[in-house]
Amino acid sequence: MLPRLKNDWTFSKLSELFRHSNGFQFPFLETFPTFLNLLPYIETPPQGSRRNQKTTQKNTWLGGKPLLNLARRGSYFHILNNKQTLHKVNSKDFQSLKEAKDAAEHVLHELATYQNLFINQYRISETPESSYIEVDLGPRFMTCDTDSLELAQKHLWKLNELNEVYAMDGKTKKYFATELAGKPPKGHIVHFKDGNPLNLRKSNIQFTKKPTAKVTK
Repeated sequence: MLPRLKNDWTFSKLSELFRHSNGFQFPFLETFPTFLNLLPYIETPPQGSRRNQKTTQKNTWLGGKPLLNLARRGSYFHILNNKQTLHKVNSKDFQSLKEAKDAAEHVLHELATYQNLFINQYRISETPESSYIEVDLGPRFMTCDTDSLELAQKHLWKLNELNEVYAMDGKTKKYFATELAGKPPKGHIVHFKDGNPLNLRKSNIQFTKKPTAKVTK
């Protein structure tokens, strides 16, 4: 069974392989990872893709969270990218709903890995003075200390309009800076010494008094 990868530039190559293979008879979950392993040898990703940009970096990008989502609709688990179905797994093909969900999650991860559809991936960079972590937030990167890695991978971190790094934990909005340094005392705010809210190393975070508004007569 060939996965329906919409808008994927390797789909024609996969179809060609199937036509000249005398017909594979393996179950879907056995053949799909096999073809994913073959794809790098079939066609080179287009220049400018996120995958090319990441792999040309000096250090390997690790971790992160898939940008794909899993949604159950009737007897199918849909793998979604921006609300578009990339593939679906029929739970009736499995002995239990849990097995079907596990299979769908496996396919989701394979798709995200190959197409590099991840956010919050990180890499460790070193300077003569110290080492630090860079975290991919999508449009920009944040930096933090190496001992902040657990926090960096705990939530799905995003940027707001002020370039503040935040995540939603249920209905609660959490900010990386306050999760790291604690809640500011009353009458104080978080201040970044170098003025860069994406530099989230502990040495760059401090609390300062809120500026008082000047009353004009």
